[in-house]
Amino acid sequence: MILQDNLNAFYEVSKASPGPIPWSVTLNPLDSSQKKSSAENLKINQSKLLIVFAIHGDEIDTLPGVLEFISDFKKGKIVYPSSITFILGNPEAAKESTRFIEQDMNRLFVFPVPPSSTKEHLRSEAIFSTFKDYSVLLDLHQTRMKLPHPFFCFAFHKASYLWAKALEAAPVMVTRSPKEAFLPGKKCVDEAFRDLGKPSMTLELGHIGQDLKEKTYKVLKNFVDVSQKVYFKELKIEAVAQKPLDLLQRIAYFNFSDPKMTLKPDLTNFRKISKGEELGKSILSPADGFILFPKYPKRNDKGEAIPPYDPYLFQVLGSISLDQALKW
Repeated sequence: MILQDNLNAFYEVSKASPGPIPWSVTLNPLDSSQKKSSAENLKINQSKLLIVFAIHGDEIDTLPGVLEFISDFKKGKIVYPSSITFILGNPEAAKESTRFIEQDMNRLFVFPVPPSSTKEHLRSEAIFSTFKDYSVLLDLHQTRMKLPHPFFCFAFHKASYLWAKALEAAPVMVTRSPKEAFLPGKKCVDEAFRDLGKPSMTLELGHIGQDLKEKTYKVLKNFVDVSQKVYFKELKIEAVAQKPLDLLQRIAYFNFSDPKMTLKPDLTNFRKISKGEELGKSILSPADGFILFPKYPKRNDKGEAIPPYDPYLFQVLGSISLDQALKW
């Protein structure tokens, strides 16, 4: 009931302050009707912010914080000289409290869209069509398994890394070479935005079912504060990004090659593991490091994972220095 009320509230706001596509909200500064100089208008057009959340319909715990932020902006408690747009990524899946209806949307930012496209692929196309109008993207996510702390997760891109540092929303960033896709042949929303040469960040803020209202609001407020400094006080992002952000890279994968493969039930994100450690029946860790995204898919009565599921049963992380990342 609370979820449905929040979805209804966002939908109503999307009608009162419509964004570029259905189920989106654009907040404009309260003084937007006042005449501006051409220089001011140029600065405003080059500083528009985009926030995408609930690309996966079951990752909806950020919505209460989004609604509170929108309410405070409309009351004048939060001020930003340009526009801020929120897109609820997969509203149909959110209504059903499921990850997706037909396909995982955050793998579908690959175009052109095939003629026989799913709802998710058509929605990804609509979201992508808005990217040209925004300067920076923040993509909010949640993990299925519990998290000891939030983390950023995207291919290394210096400007995006500096924005992530400046947001001070997580102590660590999980990264990879910019030449390496998150999944072969697929593309996530942040990757598609960065392909346009603009900074974008994916932030895993917590786990599904966690109360994230306060964390979400704080991240959004910081996003606006950093943007104010960069775009309107003309500070370099390097000067704003002062807090350390540790880097971890994916050093190994374990292929989900058999639907009967099953991990031990107690594996959580960032748990330290050792090479050769048994993580399930006939499943040994390929390296020392930290486990990320252990998969616990739904199963049939034979104990087999029900497709579709990701090709990796889990990933292993290891440390990487900034100097190493800059050489990619």
